[in-house]
Amino acid sequence: MNLSQLRAFYLVGKHGSLVKAANYLKLTSPAISIQLKKLEAELMVKIFERYPNKLGLTEKGRVLLREVNHVFEALTRIEQAAAEKPNGYSEKIAIAFGRQRARIFAPHIAAFSRKNPHLKISIHSKTSAEAISMLLAGDLDVGISSLSKVPRGIQKRKLLDNKLYLIFPSTHPLAKKRTITLSDLQANPLILHPSGVTTRRVIDSGFAAHGIDIENVMEVGHCESIIEFVRLKLGVGFVHGICLPTLQQKNIRWYDMTNEFERLELSLIYKKSSMLKPSHRAFIDSLVHSTAKYTKVS
Repeated sequence: MNLSQLRAFYLVGKHGSLVKAANYLKLTSPAISIQLKKLEAELMVKIFERYPNKLGLTEKGRVLLREVNHVFEALTRIEQAAAEKPNGYSEKIAIAFGRQRARIFAPHIAAFSRKNPHLKISIHSKTSAEAISMLLAGDLDVGISSLSKVPRGIQKRKLLDNKLYLIFPSTHPLAKKRTITLSDLQANPLILHPSGVTTRRVIDSGFAAHGIDIENVMEVGHCESIIEFVRLKLGVGFVHGICLPTLQQKNIRWYDMTNEFERLELSLIYKKSSMLKPSHRAFIDSLVHSTAKYTKVS
């Protein structure tokens, strides 16, 4: 058994045609047929059912094709790794995450880029749902998402738990309370993320589960804006744990409200691992490692 035989089997099994495999390999159909017969003889198993103008895989042939597919995926990764320049990756990588996460992830992406100057990085500001659509369409390599579930064909790798914190001015009456519940917030204007985003859905669901209607709401785009409006004493708000460092020296208090809400998690999302290029794998591993410190904060 050699690589030429496996390649012929792989292409015929994939396309069901000697002619297509022959055209791809720049050989004749009889030459491809000889390769297949030699492979069957060596393995002592029937791989194809022969029909007029077509070959069909046997049950054993389908099993072998899945294994051979792994072989050629591995060979592709070897070829990509061999083509890389010594001082970094030379591939392209498209990344997407929401604007409010830029403060956390942009420095790590920049550090990875400096280590790999030949890697072409494109960054897109997208919601989790938009990132999923781009991944499925092949327009994106890696996204950062807060979705709890992803569609088939997309994989998740957890980065960190993203807790929700109530924030309010240090002079607010809530600052005197040792314990704060959602019912304590009914009389307060709320400054929240816009309707439709995952964080807002989680907040709305939490209030609804406690039978609390929220009506006096100011919607803003991201955590930094929520913090600024709270600082101006226009209400109380909710921000992610990863945004807490921004609160320093703003005369704002915060209170962990995680237990009142559904768990929020930030994850990397990407297509199945076998489709990742070496640079994609390295980027994912680097981001997971570099964000580990935030698990102590959020």
